Amino acid sequence: MKKSICLFTLGEDLNKIFIVHSKIILELKKEFGSFTIISFSNFLQNEEVKKIDIELLKKLNISDIEFFFPKTKKDFNKYVEDKKIYGIDCMGINYIKSWKFRRIVNKKNISLVLILDGGYISNEVIIPNIGIKNIFYESKRYILRKIYRLLVLINFFPPIFIYFDCRKNIVDHFLKNKKFHYIEKYFPFLNIFNIKNIYHINNKSFNYSNLNEDTVSENKIIFIDGNYKNEEFLFRENLDFKEIEQYYFKYISKVLKKLEEIYEQKVEICLHPSSDEKTYQDFFNKIGIHVSKGDTREKIFQASVVLFHESSAIIDAIYLKKKIISLKTDLFGGYHSERVELYKRQLNLLSIDIKDDIDLSKDRINKKHNECIPLYEKYLNKLYTNDDNEKGSEKIVRILKTFIN
Repeated sequence: MKKSICLFTLGEDLNKIFIVHSKIILELKKEFGSFTIISFSNFLQNEEVKKIDIELLKKLNISDIEFFFPKTKKDFNKYVEDKKIYGIDCMGINYIKSWKFRRIVNKKNISLVLILDGGYISNEVIIPNIGIKNIFYESKRYILRKIYRLLVLINFFPPIFIYFDCRKNIVDHFLKNKKFHYIEKYFPFLNIFNIKNIYHINNKSFNYSNLNEDTVSENKIIFIDGNYKNEEFLFRENLDFKEIEQYYFKYISKVLKKLEEIYEQKVEICLHPSSDEKTYQDFFNKIGIHVSKGDTREKIFQASVVLFHESSAIIDAIYLKKKIISLKTDLFGGYHSERVELYKRQLNLLSIDIKDDIDLSKDRINKKHNECIPLYEKYLNKLYTNDDNEKGSEKIVRILKTFIN
């Protein structure tokens, strides 16, 4: 039976998948010779499916990967029938529409692999009792997760065969609980846990932990975008994105221009993988602010100051000991505000409200930065640092090879 490495996705926005997983796709293709994106986008009716950005694929060095777009369940079954597949799971579990595809991939010759190596702060850290809509959404998510776990338990849905996570607390919690459950040993047909094997890995930013400071530049200011049209906000709040856009872009540009003036450096916006590049370019290019997508990591490497609301990409800036400014806003409702506040509290970051008059100086920024550096180390050691010096992508490839062989 032929061994195959792939990635399963519903495929509404493949470009986002490319950006988030490009490094591991590259590593796996290099090791195993090929890599296939299996997208179920042809199953989705009346939904907007974004076109594949060929230039983005070239930019990420993954332009020679393979694609399979099954049109029917029969197409999929025929494709996988003679293969042993290890598939990275990017289908999601919080939406009922994804459950259909979990049922389709529930086969003995398919093993799902889940990779969380970005280092984001989990939603479960927050108790967002802000607004009726938000409470309803959280309740719905909770119920759906319980139903999902039940369906995995009875093998209606497949379990995660291998789970890689960079957050020590998540891995430790799972391993601690698993020790006390012996039911699976006597009833192996039940999936008591929805995960079969779990491994702690170093996150994507770990590569920067041993860098010589001389190799890090400080020649620009960057803002890490979070996509102001994030659908998560709509599920939790009653928002009008068209109305928000005119205020949000104006407030953000005011902050960025002020930093540009203070540091006499160019400002750039690093877009979230799901953000619409043209919308941002139409506004910010007119005022001399460059917008790019797919190179956030490289831009952080070159930054003197990094601004953000809430984003896992900020972990790169923490590893590199960059000056970080937290941007507050109430435009997106209480849940977003709580997320922003959570990052700020854990790192004691310099924080400004984008609506307010901006009172900043190099001295103020530098003073706050010096106070934050010890907290950077504490934060990384508590949540992300592993017990070895192996890169996360290398460990994923090594362990997958062990199972495959």
